[in-house]
Amino acid sequence: MHDIRPLLPELFTEPGTLLYIGARTDAHAWLDEFIATGHTITVLEIWPLNVEGLQQDTRFVTVAGDVRNTDAVLPLAVFDYVIWWHGPEHVWESEIEPTLRRLARIADKLLAVASPYGIYEQGEHAGNTYETHVTAIYPSMLEWIGFETATDGEANKQGGEVVGWIRK
Repeated sequence: MHDIRPLLPELFTEPGTLLYIGARTDAHAWLDEFIATGHTITVLEIWPLNVEGLQQDTRFVTVAGDVRNTDAVLPLAVFDYVIWWHGPEHVWESEIEPTLRRLARIADKLLAVASPYGIYEQGEHAGNTYETHVTAIYPSMLEWIGFETATDGEANKQGGEVVGWIRK
């Protein structure tokens, strides 16, 4: 995984409100570090079993909902930071641009995303069909929407990662 501290230092030095999209109790990148930084965190998760488990953690608030429909799930919400770490690959390509544009509207300072770099096959996990990778993400897909990007590893190889961000 890419070390995002040099790319996005404010996430580790400037506490604020943070929307963290997609997590399991046993899998979440950077969440513990964001908590240690002092962010006030809302986790948005779609899979009911993950929501149930995450709601047991009192260090953050967990909201059940779909990232593709944040207007309904988090109406009028604005966060300093919005993080969708290893999430864009889980939605159809046609849904990526409108979803990222909605997320950019509710991010006051920074929107950051990451995903495998290109094709990376993955199916459901423990019955959760939302874990399936349905879209291969490349830097150009994010750049034309206005993201800056960085990659780690090789495209279409295990371990490759693309990170994108929009600062405001």
